[in-house]
Amino acid sequence: MAQYKANVFVKDELREITNPEKDRPQRIIGEELKDYLFDSKDTKVCILYGLRRTGKTTLMLQTISELTQDDFEKSAYIEVSNRDTISSLYSDLDMLKEEGYKYIFIDEVTSLDNFISMSSLFPDVYVRKGMRIVLTGTDSLGFFLSSSRELYDRARYIHTTYIPFYEFKHLFPNKNIDEFIEYGGTLIPEYNEDYPFYNGKNAEQYVDSAIAQNIQHSLENYEEGSKFRSLINLYNQDELTNAINRVVQNRNHQFSIKVIQSTFKSSDYNSVRDIMTTRVKKNIEPNTDILNRIDSSTIIESLKKQLHIYDARKDEILTDSEVYEIEQYLRKLEIVDSYTVESGDFNISPVENNIITQSGLRYSQCKELLKILENHNTFRLGTDKEQNLIVSTIDNNVKGKILEELTIYNVQQSLDAEKYEVFQLSYPPMPSEGVTEGEIDLVIKDKEAYTVELFEIKHSSEIVPSQYKHMIDPAKMKYFEKRGLEVSGRTVLYMGKTQGQEIEGVKYKNISEYLDELKVYDRNYQKMFLVQKECAKNVEDGYDENDSLDTKC
Repeated sequence: MAQYKANVFVKDELREITNPEKDRPQRIIGEELKDYLFDSKDTKVCILYGLRRTGKTTLMLQTISELTQDDFEKSAYIEVSNRDTISSLYSDLDMLKEEGYKYIFIDEVTSLDNFISMSSLFPDVYVRKGMRIVLTGTDSLGFFLSSSRELYDRARYIHTTYIPFYEFKHLFPNKNIDEFIEYGGTLIPEYNEDYPFYNGKNAEQYVDSAIAQNIQHSLENYEEGSKFRSLINLYNQDELTNAINRVVQNRNHQFSIKVIQSTFKSSDYNSVRDIMTTRVKKNIEPNTDILNRIDSSTIIESLKKQLHIYDARKDEILTDSEVYEIEQYLRKLEIVDSYTVESGDFNISPVENNIITQSGLRYSQCKELLKILENHNTFRLGTDKEQNLIVSTIDNNVKGKILEELTIYNVQQSLDAEKYEVFQLSYPPMPSEGVTEGEIDLVIKDKEAYTVELFEIKHSSEIVPSQYKHMIDPAKMKYFEKRGLEVSGRTVLYMGKTQGQEIEGVKYKNISEYLDELKVYDRNYQKMFLVQKECAKNVEDGYDENDSLDTKC
């Protein structure tokens, strides 16, 4: 047997590590990987690009396990370790080529010191010789950095960090929307104390290893650190990973503070005041003055000070340029994204609302802030029952806001931007026009038909008129009239059952059903669905030699 320098798995050894993955549900993006393997005209390498725990290695092994026997015999899986070099890896590839191997899957390739500078040899030499090369690694930012030079127009990227709800349900059929909120962003089937987002400590460790070290290691290995730019001082002081952790955590704490402020100050649906007033009216609770006894502004300012939360980019430790640079890299890693918030006042320009795409990360760090809140001296002026009600209300509103962001983001990622415009609509008070303050959570504009669909997103199974009041407010609807847009539908997406009849012209749709239906816009899902139909037909009719690999199930 050939003596490879790296840890190379072929034939029986390869079968041994791929068999356990064979019968597990596969990510829908696996269809893109299959397309690459059997596209003989493609002269690029394929890169599985994403954060840790998003299924890159599993997808490789599952794809190998599904190959025909002939193609499996031509496949090799290489597990790169710290002892390997780019030269030794190329030596192994030369040997594998001579032995007739065609499909090469290389894991943790970014751990090689000079991977980025030498990466162009994968497409320029080995792919051009007829090999199909699939690469992945923990330091995924390195792939992005090399895409502008060494791998420019030489790589096909398959992104793994974005996990839509419909794919989450496909992989874990028994999980629900709340579990998607609490744990979404990674693909670990069991939620135990080892799960990345199980608690704040685990989340912090995940940010450190999957994000902060990813950025630092990639910058270290690219052009002798030339990409550090304004971050070089933090790096030299050994503070860069701490700074990245700080920026991510701060964004989540800012998010939590806004929800807490809204929960206390607002009288809208699901605010503390609304819930307590309703419970008193229904004689569930006696009349209470807890909102007068608890000074929410004092609590919030104390929390900000305790957590060192800074406003916008004003930081007593990090400079504006350092925060900006870190946020740009977080965007490249697809951990941060944004959606547009339009204003009902035409004199106010649209703004971008930044979101953390991994909901589990956001929620776990929000939970840690709630623990601090529960122990706050001012907060403890209420009875235990009152405190529990307020904490559960804030927790529900945190989930509601995360659900709102997730829904907008899932819709934005699913729909064709050439045909549809997705945004949130915020109304400031405009007394002269009879417009009160409010928000329509989601607007989908059809650019060709000049129509809009309006949605409110609620983490609740109740049906309450105040949930849709903004969508039927004539003064607010004038915004669309002025833009020449016709409102084609109004829907409340909520946790309850889909209703057969409209209420005041408003539909009620179960939000899990709605998010799951977005899969019809996914090209990979469409292909998977067609393959499954053909597969079922072949099982019934029997296979023949003309059946493709995809339909041999």
